[in-house]
Amino acid sequence: MPLAGGPAIHRYTVPDFMSDSWVAPPYKIDHSRERVTGIEMSPDGHAAVYVQAPTVPNGGIVGDSALLDPSGKQIALLDNDWPYQWTSDGTALVAWKAGAGLEAIRPDGSLLWGPVPNNQVYPRHLRVSRDGSTVLLSSSSNVMGAEGDVWRFDVRALAFTHMQELRGTPAFAPDGRIIAPRGPAAGGTTPEIKDDVIFDPRSGRVTTYAFPGDSGAWSSSPDRIVSFGPGLHPPQSQPTFRLLTAQADAVLTLDAHTLCVAPTQEGGGSASGWWAPPTWSVDGKSILFTATALGGGPGTF
Repeated sequence: MPLAGGPAIHRYTVPDFMSDSWVAPPYKIDHSRERVTGIEMSPDGHAAVYVQAPTVPNGGIVGDSALLDPSGKQIALLDNDWPYQWTSDGTALVAWKAGAGLEAIRPDGSLLWGPVPNNQVYPRHLRVSRDGSTVLLSSSSNVMGAEGDVWRFDVRALAFTHMQELRGTPAFAPDGRIIAPRGPAAGGTTPEIKDDVIFDPRSGRVTTYAFPGDSGAWSSSPDRIVSFGPGLHPPQSQPTFRLLTAQADAVLTLDAHTLCVAPTQEGGGSASGWWAPPTWSVDGKSILFTATALGGGPGTF
């Protein structure tokens, strides 16, 4: 899509790379209902694409992924690698290979390093630092349930470190700092999250602020964070949008529940909505987020 406006341009059609060979008979993949459900583009146009489709006759969902060049030609099957993310310079696709571990693949499909196994990790989220030296893995997206162990992978040492107090979906700042919800203390009996944490791997410094929201999103400069999640005060099912400095000082707080929460129900109850983590524009002037009112359709703001 041209950023200056105009119609979208059709570049290519994703090839049919899903195979029935590993689906146990009598089940078959319904190829007519294949859908691209994940795509990660490198700066030069290479794409890691994840495709899902239902199986017949039981209606289960299966998925597979492949690496494509800028013309849409299939370079390599990724053996159901998921999740994955390109390094910022596009020289490697960092991926979790099911049954094997963490690995990095060059745009031509060859292996750069790995796979490095860790039988305690089965990630749903993966983040690569801007300099490509560190990878964060999280095993769950249920931030408010305090689930989702966070693991930090040092690419130079090819070693994992368990970040025991962090939960949810961590995010990198441009300068390598990490923001994530703080999990329960060791030996704790409650999953409740009390605050978020900014961790500096270079100094070991930890900054906390009392806001149990989804993991923050950093602006293109490291001095602004946006956090979007449940509010500090009841009803906490109503999300609050906060713009923060990197020192955890609040610059702006907006009560966003009018966008995200259905009208008050009879009897005084309130219906909560669903929201996705926000994303900054490259120039740092806009923030994009998605919210869905209970019983309504999704909206992007």
